[in-house]
Amino acid sequence: MPMRAIIIFVNIKIFGIRSMFNVIAVTLCLYVSAYVHSEPLRYNLPSDSKFLPYTGTGNVDKPGIYDELIPILMARAEIPIEPVDLPIKRAIKSLEVGLIDFDFVSRDWFPNGDIGDGFIVSEPIFTMTEYYITLPQNRSLFMTPESLVGKVVGTITGYYYFNEKAFIRMDFRTERSVIEGLERNRFEVAILEEMTAHYWSAQTGISIGFAGVHTQGKILMRLRDEHESLLPSINSAVRTLKQQGTIERIIEKYRNATLVDR
Repeated sequence: MPMRAIIIFVNIKIFGIRSMFNVIAVTLCLYVSAYVHSEPLRYNLPSDSKFLPYTGTGNVDKPGIYDELIPILMARAEIPIEPVDLPIKRAIKSLEVGLIDFDFVSRDWFPNGDIGDGFIVSEPIFTMTEYYITLPQNRSLFMTPESLVGKVVGTITGYYYFNEKAFIRMDFRTERSVIEGLERNRFEVAILEEMTAHYWSAQTGISIGFAGVHTQGKILMRLRDEHESLLPSINSAVRTLKQQGTIERIIEKYRNATLVDR
């Protein structure tokens, strides 16, 4: 039982039995609240992810943007965390049912910016840009969302695309496989994040073109809404790390894809 709860009990119990029971109830609520908040929040860091340089680099010195940022952010917020290792689709379902507690999304990935029922989001953490990726000679063909209508598009299993009903998804497990599928003419265009597209182009030696921008959105922590009481601490931590330049320094560390050693 927290010490502050014990002090409340001693000071108020003189008002009678009813007051005593009321204070006991308050004490129990305080105790349960403290216990719940001390439980680590779970999040997914899949070991088989190839979303480099954000995670899964296999490099101890440069493990990935999320691998570095999440522990620093949550330590600043004084919230314990626990990574788990799940495939993307299973992680999405686990978040929905409460087996994990948070992930990172952009509202721009969802139709009408709807992140789903039962979730809340943090303040913006950083900006992520997705492009329509083509072979160099096809770059001019895919400059707008309308240019994807009815087309087969290289995509990643489990990823969100706000306009996915307009095109035909060809899902792959990794970004590398998407780049390789592009070279093999399995499709003419793919949707990939800017830094990961640069990285896998360099690693595979496959030349690509950056056509139109698909999304340029703010990355937010999406948190199950039963943890709403933790949001002020998380937002305060985000603001502090941004003011200190910590978030930008971490991202810049990975800006040049050749810095990620595989």
